[in-house]
Amino acid sequence: MIENVYPHRSPRAPLPCDKESSRSRDEARPTALLSSAACLAVIFTVGCGDNNGPAAALPLTVLSVVDLGTYSGTEASSANAVNADGWIVGWSARSTVLRPVIWSPDRAIALVDTISFLGCTATDVNASKWVVGQCFNSTAVLWRSTNERTRLDTVAAPSSYAAAINAFGQVVGSATRCSLCRVVSAVVWEADGALRYLDPLDGGIASRAADINASGDVVGTSFSAPASPSDPSLTRAVMWRSLSIVDLGTLPGFPASEAIALNDRGAVVGNSCTPTCYSPGSVATRGFLWDNGSLADLGARKPSAINNHGVVVGTGESGPFVWASGRVAELEPLPGTTSCNAY
Repeated sequence: MIENVYPHRSPRAPLPCDKESSRSRDEARPTALLSSAACLAVIFTVGCGDNNGPAAALPLTVLSVVDLGTYSGTEASSANAVNADGWIVGWSARSTVLRPVIWSPDRAIALVDTISFLGCTATDVNASKWVVGQCFNSTAVLWRSTNERTRLDTVAAPSSYAAAINAFGQVVGSATRCSLCRVVSAVVWEADGALRYLDPLDGGIASRAADINASGDVVGTSFSAPASPSDPSLTRAVMWRSLSIVDLGTLPGFPASEAIALNDRGAVVGNSCTPTCYSPGSVATRGFLWDNGSLADLGARKPSAINNHGVVVGTGESGPFVWASGRVAELEPLPGTTSCNAY
């Protein structure tokens, strides 16, 4: 997830737009998180603009790349999300055991959970440093502080996953709806722990939630039954807003779509796919930006996050990228690594 943050500055002259002001989701400088094939967590700083300016004010110039390192005694790490104050969460691993970690704005690393040996990963963090993720007994969890792990309850569901958390402590993800079935439903866990299921489009059979903004708008995917049992399920990018569900559509020539992330202004990024977005076989995709009912084609790229300036990050055919108002900057991996994914 990309946020507008002031990262720890490398030794260089300050930019004209460097400002010491309150840090909010509308801050000036976006930061892109990357995870490389060598499992090194890295962070790119990509330009700046004024606090209220559109993406066009953001010069797509990579200023720095920082290796976030691994937790002591582990061999690999991945950064998954960053909040508006520069706190980053992800995992650090030794062998096959993943441990949830958090990096402070000065890049110090610490475990989110020091007592769990199940193996856990952190997927998102909000302004209060509440962290969500999943432990590998297939359970969605919330940490309000180190070791204060709360299982996010479901209704007799054996499997759940927490994808994102907003500033008000609302968590979204997915869960199977019953102990004996495999039907997956998008869910919202309210700040008080109450569980709310998000139904698919009319005629749909399942749903998944990917992100939530400060207004409580949720984006994700609605699944419909395939034409025949041998075909994959068709998918549609959707937004749940208040008590309604909105079909976000798909790009021309692509029968399927999925929504990946949104910002506080309601702009959404996702993928249009053929033959489907969820298939073990070959899938052709093009990224899209949905804004107030209009779809923009982002090309052969898979977006993963969008900030409040409308700056998009993700992964394309040439590797990780930053997109703003039709302009694209490619991000290079750390020396000694190969492919990267940007979050």
